[in-house]
Amino acid sequence: MFSESDKLQAKLYAQAQIDLDHLADAARRNGYAHGDIQFYSRMFKRKLFTHYYSRVKQLA
Repeated sequence: MFSESDKLQAKLYAQAQIDLDHLADAARRNGYAHGDIQFYSRMFKRKLFTHYYSRVKQLA
């Protein structure tokens, strides 16, 4: 399903990054440590990037 549409893949990837940014902002407002937020945000964005470019783009 996703491999048929490059536009859909790009939108899903971009939306996932936006969602991670919103979660990080919400965590900042709730008083979580800035270092923890930055660490986990980077980790999940890196995993998302790796998955998108190694698996999804290969299958397309």
